[in-house]
Amino acid sequence: MSPSRSLAAAPILLLAVTLLPACASARPSGGGNPASPMPAEAWFDSPPKHSAGEIVLLYIPNRLFDLLDIVRARVRVGPGFAFSVRATEGAQFTAGTYSTLFLGLPGPRRQRIINWPVGVEKIEHAQGEPRPRDDAPRYGIGEIGLGLQAAIVGADVGVDPWEIVDFLAGIITLDPVEDDL
Repeated sequence: MSPSRSLAAAPILLLAVTLLPACASARPSGGGNPASPMPAEAWFDSPPKHSAGEIVLLYIPNRLFDLLDIVRARVRVGPGFAFSVRATEGAQFTAGTYSTLFLGLPGPRRQRIINWPVGVEKIEHAQGEPRPRDDAPRYGIGEIGLGLQAAIVGADVGVDPWEIVDFLAGIITLDPVEDDL
């Protein structure tokens, strides 16, 4: 091989050596892929193993997300009539139905995801369902709050004291809720 050809191949070789370990350690997408050895949800059963560099890079975003997880304050626009009150995950009551678009602080994440400040929310006889629908609101473990939907406008507010503990523990990189990215 001539020297000019080996110099041209150097960036490709460097890229391959750099990306190969990352590809080997990447988590499979799981989900509907039958060739996947494990469903996507199973990957989140235990905390992710981050390198020291990743912990440093994610420290500020994770603390910001933990801080935003403490409060839910959203407005809703869409048809419906509903009332909800909650005093923890186990003590909540919802009556009515609605299908809305919300905007505002979404509240506790409870998973390693990013909670976007806008989205769709729908309740149809949600009280007593064994499992919340994908488009139903997901409340925090200790969240205290209430919601109201009247005709085409509504609001949902709440605070979760357990998320305050998660935020304070996160300052020293502990994650009791296991929602850090």
